Amino acid sequence: MRRSPRFGWPGIKDELAEMGWAAGIAFYTPILVFLPLLLWLEWAELPDTEIVYAPSSGVWAAGGFLVFVTSIVAGVSIYRWCETKLSELRSFFVAAVMWFAWVFSGWLLLSVADTIERVRAYFPADQVERFEGYVSISRAYFSEGYKHKKDGWIVQTSPVFLIMDITENDFRYMLDNAPAGMVKDGGTEISSRGHFCALMSFERGPRALRILNSGRKPLEMGSVVECPEDVEKVPLAR
Repeated sequence: MRRSPRFGWPGIKDELAEMGWAAGIAFYTPILVFLPLLLWLEWAELPDTEIVYAPSSGVWAAGGFLVFVTSIVAGVSIYRWCETKLSELRSFFVAAVMWFAWVFSGWLLLSVADTIERVRAYFPADQVERFEGYVSISRAYFSEGYKHKKDGWIVQTSPVFLIMDITENDFRYMLDNAPAGMVKDGGTEISSRGHFCALMSFERGPRALRILNSGRKPLEMGSVVECPEDVEKVPLAR
């Protein structure tokens, strides 16, 4: 059985020396990177934005290849170390779990890095136009435990598919004003099909478009309305 590591850098260093540096780094990186990143994503005030379209920042191409290669090295290194300590079945299981943790932590890092880089590159403050516009809602529904293990009211847009949270009051507004036959599942789903719109704030850069306040927080109360007649809706697709 593998002994419990001592706390602090000396204990970790001893563990790395015993496991081999490749296997040790593969073992500790998801613990030291993945868990702190989850806490940071939970509490940090990241840009509350939904990027509708913007050219790729290159983060996924370069970072994704690096994560893929290092995940293979990590999995093989962990497996080889486990072979000397554990049974074959347990060796494979531990290696598989660590490989998944490595890939998932890398995916989280790439996702955050890509969002930050695209906001920086394609939405410079002196080159963006901020405006409000209507987006067609195709469907709204109530979901249990959608985000952060809390109940949520959600709308889907069309023709470009996006999912955004709305307030309970706006969902109640849709229930009260929905034409006959539009409400389903006992009042937990509304098949809007363009009858309702979401009024949202946008920023348009030279080659990109994003929706503000559509990430971790619901759209502001009063954002959902019956679509005004002859209103020009924001084209979400290029």
